[in-house]
Amino acid sequence: FYPLLAIATDRNEDLHLKETGQFFVVKVIPGEKQTQFFVVGNKALQLDLSKIQLKGSYYVNGREKPFDITRSKDGFKTSTPLIGKELRLEIKDDAERTDTLKFKLK
Repeated sequence: FYPLLAIATDRNEDLHLKETGQFFVVKVIPGEKQTQFFVVGNKALQLDLSKIQLKGSYYVNGREKPFDITRSKDGFKTSTPLIGKELRLEIKDDAERTDTLKFKLK
């Protein structure tokens, strides 16, 4: 007889993407109907999310396709399906700090 150990995990956790830039850290959580984006400051950078601008695009067959991102309660979201091989996000704050982060899509 062997004891059974159950560990609760998010089934989609392996689909989460995270990248760190010079100023910002972004976590992307793809979903069936919408994708969420969470932005935090890298290291000790304090952020006011209301002052953050987030622009996104994905690449299909070498062509850039921009998509709309809207602000949500605790981050950002889009209902655009993310297709292609690469996602690119540009993050900018009111102090003109900018990062461009690239994510490999599966």
